[in-house]
Amino acid sequence: LLATGRERFNPSRARVAGPAVLSHRGQLLVRGPGGITALELEADEPASLILSTGSSYATAPAVAADGTLYFGSSRGGRLLAATAGGELLRERKAVMARPVLGPDGMLYVTSGQKLSAFATNGDALWEFEAATPLGTPPAPAPDGSVYVASTSGLLYSIERGEKRWSFPLEQGVRAHLSVAPSGTVYAADT
Repeated sequence: LLATGRERFNPSRARVAGPAVLSHRGQLLVRGPGGITALELEADEPASLILSTGSSYATAPAVAADGTLYFGSSRGGRLLAATAGGELLRERKAVMARPVLGPDGMLYVTSGQKLSAFATNGDALWEFEAATPLGTPPAPAPDGSVYVASTSGLLYSIERGEKRWSFPLEQGVRAHLSVAPSGTVYAADT
């Protein structure tokens, strides 16, 4: 919807899914079958596929300050980096990777039971492995810690690949975590 309340486009017509991420070009980037789609707010044709993953699904992209897109693909279990124009830069094995860029400029990725940190050039920095699969994308905090929750109901605080603490929740978490500027972590259990 535009600020006036008028509908600009309906993403359900384009078979896309959220969460929507704002690119440095002012596009809304969403995931869906076949790859990453850019939703143009001011164009005649609002939706266009900018990066194809074939018949596989893509995860929601993380967008770096230089416009590089990082996202996971279900086909072959890959973490991909691509230019804003859709040119593939690099890839690595990571089953349904869910990447998030931290305030420190590092790329944090959950894949199965692993939380990994990468430099944006693709160099692996550290890895943490939980006892059960991680159900949330990573939630980096300004203090350098990263929070993730498992499908079995543990909320983890990780710093440089080491567990700082874990907290048992009543149930598993699959929704995104949020970290307030104060450091408070918010989790909605499922």
